[in-house]
Amino acid sequence: MDTRVIFERVFEVAESSKDQKGAVGACLVRDGHIILCQASSDDGVEHAEYRLIKNLSTSSITVLPTDILYLSLEPCSRRTPGGPGEVLGDCTTHIIDSGIKQVVFAVQDKEVVTRDTRERLTKAGIMYQWADDAEIAKRAREIFNNSCADPNGHI
Repeated sequence: MDTRVIFERVFEVAESSKDQKGAVGACLVRDGHIILCQASSDDGVEHAEYRLIKNLSTSSITVLPTDILYLSLEPCSRRTPGGPGEVLGDCTTHIIDSGIKQVVFAVQDKEVVTRDTRERLTKAGIMYQWADDAEIAKRAREIFNNSCADPNGHI
């Protein structure tokens, strides 16, 4: 399964969320096969990565070092202090704690872009990369809310 096909599934899952601020999708891929997908909650409090990792912990799926987490949006590295999601923690921490070792994302949310996510994941030994595909980025922006940029700052 190639990257575009995987991202089409990520986007399909993201579109199942009714989050008005911007729907996000996440899929865990093993050996070229999607094994689990999740969208952000309809109110946006539970991010797609958080929900996917929570589902992993309640299922019989064990994360392998070769598994790849595909995301429509770069993971957050902090939550809004006092906001409804603060108690859930940030997605970067959840990814590090889950044992996932590879992350591929479509676009950054320009509202919350920080180097912290990249630095923390890299320090934890996680391969972290942008998909670097204009069509994938365009689709991700449309689904989220058009407030996204690629890692080079292009909107």
